[in-house]
Amino acid sequence: MKEVTVFVPEHRVIEFYRRFGEFMSQEEEFTAADGPLSGGRVPAWATDAGAVELAARIWSNLSAAGQKALGLLVDGALEERPKKFTPQELVEHLDHPNGVSGVAGVFGSAGRAVRKARAPRYPSNNGKQWHFVWDWDGSHYWMVPEVAALFREAQAL
Repeated sequence: MKEVTVFVPEHRVIEFYRRFGEFMSQEEEFTAADGPLSGGRVPAWATDAGAVELAARIWSNLSAAGQKALGLLVDGALEERPKKFTPQELVEHLDHPNGVSGVAGVFGSAGRAVRKARAPRYPSNNGKQWHFVWDWDGSHYWMVPEVAALFREAQAL
């Protein structure tokens, strides 16, 4: 890898880290979604035979920070009223030393773990491809309860 230094307007640092994480996680044919994704739909992979095994593969590919972040989304999704998290709320829960930018990087790294596990991608509401492990609408991260239940079951294996 080559180290590259770039200047980013301060008001766009969060977006830069999110897009950079997406860039680092993508294969040539993959374009990460910008904006509303599943709209709360349950992804087809979550209802397929082997869904728990796929969730377990994804989980095992995550870094410790990725497991902590997705674990928080799992917990939030399984509450009586499912919860969405702002990046700042995630910083507070995860105590990430790099703040919101670091959280975006964690999700970029988690995207690589999802790709490594060979999770399928589907068209999102905006027509781009997304894996639907978690959702991001530009201001909140969340997970649908059905996917969260798979991760909870996979963690018990």
